[in-house]
Amino acid sequence: WMAADFATPFDLDRSPLFRYALLHLTATHWIWYQRYHHIAVDGYSCSLLARRVADAYSALVAGTPHTPPPAPLAPLVAADEAYRTGQRHASDREFWTSALFGHPDAVSLSARPPQVAGRFLRRSGHLPQTAGDLVHAAAEKAGTRWSRVLLAATAVYLHRLTGARDIVLGLAVTARESETELATPGMASNVLPLRLSVRPDTTAEDLVRRTASATRDLLAHQRYRGEDLRRDLDRPQDGPRFFGPVVNIMAFGPELR
Repeated sequence: WMAADFATPFDLDRSPLFRYALLHLTATHWIWYQRYHHIAVDGYSCSLLARRVADAYSALVAGTPHTPPPAPLAPLVAADEAYRTGQRHASDREFWTSALFGHPDAVSLSARPPQVAGRFLRRSGHLPQTAGDLVHAAAEKAGTRWSRVLLAATAVYLHRLTGARDIVLGLAVTARESETELATPGMASNVLPLRLSVRPDTTAEDLVRRTASATRDLLAHQRYRGEDLRRDLDRPQDGPRFFGPVVNIMAFGPELR
């Protein structure tokens, strides 16, 4: 049922851009199915929606009053409009065009051009405790976060498989900064190029530190839209690769009851 529903496109002119269903499997087993068009909702928003529903459901079970606060879209739109008409937008554009000067065609793990899939292949795995401890230890030694270690490891892996030294990863970011934006569901997420230099004699600690620095710079300019950057650099969607593998670290999952 879910596959059939997923294969039916949303009508952007008429249909609601979301769909919910409760699938009753057994007396004690239900699946809450959620489907959204990405033009309306991003991954971070899904965590906000799940938390609000869990709070409301818990209140109903406990018999306590619960009135969820309204979350109008207007503040998110206003923040974007203020950014686009402000000086920061121009300075971010200058940063990105400078950072990507001489940007080569990005190498990837696949020779086929990316395209929208009719279905998805998913593989889940879990790091053993020892590997997780090593990641955190490497991050602590370099004075940064564990996610930067994973980004550096992805760059090394791509370098090892392709021999490329100018590595450009796609980094997914929330592009939300204020408390209001962080509390408002909607489509704000962005994907921007993270450019790293990897050489055979690069040490792991040095690469992690430089990855942390490059990521910090990217996050300081994360509101500049990746699709605008493509146009600025004359990199059409159907042209050469703009970046290689996309890394999406979702460290904001809600703790639900």
